Amino acid sequence: LPDVSSFKAGQTLSASDFTAGEVVDLSGVMKGRGFTGAVKRHGFHGAPATHGHDHPKAVGSIGSRYPQHTLKGTRMAGRMGGHNVTVKNLSIIDIDPEKNYLIVYGAVPGASGGLVRVKATGRSAKSVIKLFQPSVVSVKAEAKAVEAESQPQAEQPAVKTDEAAKPR
Repeated sequence: LPDVSSFKAGQTLSASDFTAGEVVDLSGVMKGRGFTGAVKRHGFHGAPATHGHDHPKAVGSIGSRYPQHTLKGTRMAGRMGGHNVTVKNLSIIDIDPEKNYLIVYGAVPGASGGLVRVKATGRSAKSVIKLFQPSVVSVKAEAKAVEAESQPQAEQPAVKTDEAAKPR
């Protein structure tokens, strides 16, 4: 990106300001999951499904006897998602300046069509993943197939086998 001091308030940035192979951080609002249990929210394993357990997703004990109250920060059921998340060190694979798209390798936070903040880290990726290279290979394969069709094929004599001569 160019020097930040040259930007003015209200100036529009586009995808062409970035380059392929650049490393960026993406920030966005995570999808809200609503009120979820402790198994989904915190990854608790729950109880076994057999041997008399009738509540397999129950949290279990939430503390000891001494403080006689639930400690702050105890992992329990509650609202999940809907907060800001930053995914770091994503590499830009390609840029489409006509549609103003950045094509990144990795997870983009938030819902489809949501706002995402793109922050340049000033580093370049060690290796840019070439997703579009197979299309070049297929064009070469098509050219070889056209060449093979245009060359005349030499006719080979048909091989006849004698049924009696076959070993059994």
